[in-house]
Amino acid sequence: MGQIVTLLLRSANCLSRVALGSVSRSPTHPKPFGREKRGGGRRRWWAILPFCMLLACQFREQDRILITAPVTLSPEPLILTPRPPLTATGYFNKLCIAVPPGYEEDTQRWQLRAPDGSLIEFSAVLQARSGAQVELDSLSFTHARTKRYACLSRRGMDDYGDEQYGQVVLRATVAIETHEIRWFSTDKG
Repeated sequence: MGQIVTLLLRSANCLSRVALGSVSRSPTHPKPFGREKRGGGRRRWWAILPFCMLLACQFREQDRILITAPVTLSPEPLILTPRPPLTATGYFNKLCIAVPPGYEEDTQRWQLRAPDGSLIEFSAVLQARSGAQVELDSLSFTHARTKRYACLSRRGMDDYGDEQYGQVVLRATVAIETHEIRWFSTDKG
């Protein structure tokens, strides 16, 4: 969070200097910070508007680790209570489960295949504080540098507005041990 704030402050400082016309155009003759006297000192705030909009859209995302310890998903429900509650602020919202080595992705059936050949289906339900329940019913696979994830999502989560989800109920048709569960909410596809 601190890195984002620092980046925003640096970007705002740089953009305000550009808008005020105080950025030096020559590396041999630097100008002091402040309004440039030459050229009437016109403020060009309209020039930074697209950059501010881009920055605002760029940081509308969540990437939260919900579990980093070994846990077994099975037909019995595993109930997670994230603090603070999850929100679906982005257009793309996914609950991702780290896939252990030896498991294969079956993209024909959109399931995970265990080393013994059995197929694993995941289910997840987000329970909102208002009592609403949202089932994440679409499975996809995501690859990171050193990890693979089976991700559950639902189209149209943006219809739920500013809903806060205080519980996540997870199940798997066959027992599988994972070491990480994450929540992604972003506008980037």
